[in-house]
Amino acid sequence: MTKLKHLQSKYKPYDGVRLYSLNASKCGYTMNFRVDLRDGTTKEDMMVSILEPFKEKGYTVWGDNAFVSVEMLRRC
Repeated sequence: MTKLKHLQSKYKPYDGVRLYSLNASKCGYTMNFRVDLRDGTTKEDMMVSILEPFKEKGYTVWGDNAFVSVEMLRRC
């Protein structure tokens, strides 16, 4: 007789890769991106560095509501 036991794995918050990217809305082309190295850099700092090459060039930027904060809106 075989007994099966279900092993529940716990969620590990550092599994996977977190990527912040700036993409074109019509074609999906990635304009700029940054990988979260989990080195203490804030989300706001990452988004500002992604948007820096496009500053004052007349682009309209839309944000995903999952990562937009009041501080990010102030800085961008």
